[in-house]
Parts: sequence; C-alpha cells; structure tokens
Amino acid sequence: MSVKKQKTTFASWLDAQGVRFDGVRIDSDSTTGALRLVSTRAIVDQEALVVVPKGAVLSVKTASNPAVEALLDEAALDKPGGFPDSAVQTLVVAYERSKGVASRWHAYFESMLEVPDLPILWGDDELALLHGTGLDAAARAWRAELAREHRTIVRATAQSNQAKPVPPLQSCS
Repeated sequence: MSVKKQKTTFASWLDAQGVRFDGVRIDSDSTTGALRLVSTRAIVDQEALVVVPKGAVLSVKTASNPAVEALLDEAALDKPGGFPDSAVQTLVVAYERSKGVASRWHAYFESMLEVPDLPILWGDDELALLHGTGLDAAARAWRAELAREHRTIVRATAQSNQAKPVPPLQSCS
C-alpha cells in the first residue's frame, strides 16, 4: 500500500472510530514512510491533542472471541500465577489480525510498517553473530518466555472446549 493510501485509510479509520485531533495532523516521515503526528500550531503544556474513545482501543474489553474468553476464565490476571497481561493482549491482537478485513482494526493494522528484522526472530546461526554482546542471550531469553506463554495459552484454550487447539509454535530457525 502506498504511503498516501496508508495515511488516508488510517485517517478515515480514526475518524470512523471517533478519534479527534486538536492541533496535530497525521503525516508521513519522508525518510522512513512511517506515519507520525505533526503539530499544526503552538501547543500548550498539558493540552489534550488527541482524544481516543475507549472503544477504539484494542484490548480484552473491546475484542471478544472464544479463545480470549477461555484464556480470561483461566487467567486470573489479578492473582499470582495468572497469565501476564502481555500474553492476553498478544492473543487479542493475533486473533484480530487473523480476521483480516473482517476485523474492526484492519485499517489500523494496515497502517503499520512491516515488522522489523528483530533478533528475537533470528535462528541460532544468526544469533551466533551477536555472541558476546548480550543481545544474543536477551533474544534467546525473550524467545523462551514467549514459548512458555504460548504453551500456557494453548493448554488453556484446548482445555476450555470453547476454542480449537492452537497449533504448536514454529521454531524461528
């Protein structure tokens, strides 16, 4: 999608969601193409520049599906040992992205740039190039944490009988 179309689509989606701008506009960075907000006037300290209705925020409260509901039943988010909020939010985003154009947040997802090349997604051979920097260990630790969260989510959704089991996480290497 062209940057101009990306910007127009996103602006139209924000308008349809009731998002209001005051003193800023959506623009695109001429170097990266990333969307950004640019001031259109002098801004006063503590002034609200963007008002976003709660319903326009993708969260466990605004997205509902059997997998999320099963996970929330098991999550006990406010209790020790419950699923981390990040795991639940990741599931919500993954579910909405999987719906494609049927998702209410499709235009929002389309406005994002392609996923950057992150070390967490690299295979072991590529991570070996970072040996000794600390980034290799951090990427492996984060990957292990995400794999644990994924296994927990798979167990919870499979046990709920409200959702089909999620396939095993594929290795990045």
